[in-house]
Amino acid sequence: MLHIPKTAGSSVNVLMSGLADSVAHLESKPALKAMIAEGSVDVDYASGHVYLDDMRHLTKGRNWFTFTILREPIAQTVSHIKWVKSFGAPSRMVSWRGYSPGECRLFRALYGTDLDDVDKLGYIFRRNELAAHFFDNCQTRYLAGRRDRPLRESDYRDAIAGLASLDHVGLCERVEDTLSAVLQSAGWGALPVPVPRTNQARIQGGPDLDDPRVWSFYANLTRFDRRLYDHCRILEGAA
Repeated sequence: MLHIPKTAGSSVNVLMSGLADSVAHLESKPALKAMIAEGSVDVDYASGHVYLDDMRHLTKGRNWFTFTILREPIAQTVSHIKWVKSFGAPSRMVSWRGYSPGECRLFRALYGTDLDDVDKLGYIFRRNELAAHFFDNCQTRYLAGRRDRPLRESDYRDAIAGLASLDHVGLCERVEDTLSAVLQSAGWGALPVPVPRTNQARIQGGPDLDDPRVWSFYANLTRFDRRLYDHCRILEGAA
């Protein structure tokens, strides 16, 4: 599974860990990731926050069933900001040892920032080199393989092509339907239990999207993701 952040991927990982030999978060396990690419380790299910080009490398020459899950774009972006922001809490600073200096600066800057304060958020995002990777059309970036530079129309077309190259694309809002389809298509039978809810954002509340300036800020962050998501909804018959 190409695990785009905050699209129910952690819930899927928990469920799959009870069904098969599985490994999650390949992005943090480079040695195991290399072994899977080489075919020297036998697992039934693997997932990670990896871009599509990384997934293609991992699955090249092997008969993997590949899929991803998309989420309503503003909901995904807000949830991701809240998740990253939560790492700025004093109680979580002990975990910073596993993150880069740029990530830690982002944690610190976001923690004291209200999600309605779009001027400050914009300032933080312009000054931090990782902000585009995390929050600017994140779903399009994962499927187009564009990590940090500003996105162009050609990147959106690459993301659409990336969707078409996967065996299945589902919706977070219909995650049980998605997992049922994945399991059956992969030959694993019906979904045995409900998909658990896990790894939810620790910070409650969200931006006031009824405020035109706030809505415009988040709509711009998700301008390509919105088109990508709507394209998937049409394919899924959910429009």
